[in-house]
Amino acid sequence: SYQPNTGQSYCISASPGHYVDTNGSADQTPCSPGTYNPNTGSSSSADCIDASPGYYVDQSGQGGQTPCPTGTYNPNSGSSASTDCVFASPGHYVPTQGSSGQTECPEGEYQPSTGQSACIWSDPGHYVDTKASASQTACPPGQYQPNSRQSGCIPASRGYFVESPASTGQTSCSPGTYNPNEGSMVATDCLEADPGYMVSSSGAWQQIQCSIGTYQQLAGQSSCDIASP
Repeated sequence: SYQPNTGQSYCISASPGHYVDTNGSADQTPCSPGTYNPNTGSSSSADCIDASPGYYVDQSGQGGQTPCPTGTYNPNSGSSASTDCVFASPGHYVPTQGSSGQTECPEGEYQPSTGQSACIWSDPGHYVDTKASASQTACPPGQYQPNSRQSGCIPASRGYFVESPASTGQTSCSPGTYNPNEGSMVATDCLEADPGYMVSSSGAWQQIQCSIGTYQQLAGQSSCDIASP
């Protein structure tokens, strides 16, 4: 405690952010920047507490500490300036105040900028297959992705193909053609039905033999002809 005035019958307890470490003192001593003290009546500089990781104290005589804002973090204790709060790196984020570290963006999300509080979902037609990514990747030809926030792409199904990168869907082979393979990248992977066979619908992966009583002399047909009497 201390008393700055004469003729007093009482002493004043040290304020928060201060201490008095000698008897007969006329004033109190402020805690240094980088430290704080939430209590009254402190009698030692040891009562001044180092700012916690994720926080700072940029003035003397403080009763509390200031949290680093979202998008920033501080791994160190005893910080005395807001500049000790570090911007989150690309591919990372800090969603809460007073954080001592940054968090990696998960698979399916990315962040190209610094100092962010959230990550961005990958767009349809794209994917992010690693943590802490600063960018998304377009699905290659032969693959597609209709959804956002994905870690991979889907191979084109049998009976279909995907010609363009960053595709959100696949294209079906036309009637009269079929494709037995997955992951096709061009329309020419759709094969014409052989003579004696047909493909009646789009998106087929196999050709169908003309049944007894029907025939088909041409290739690439969607139906068989009925035999004449």
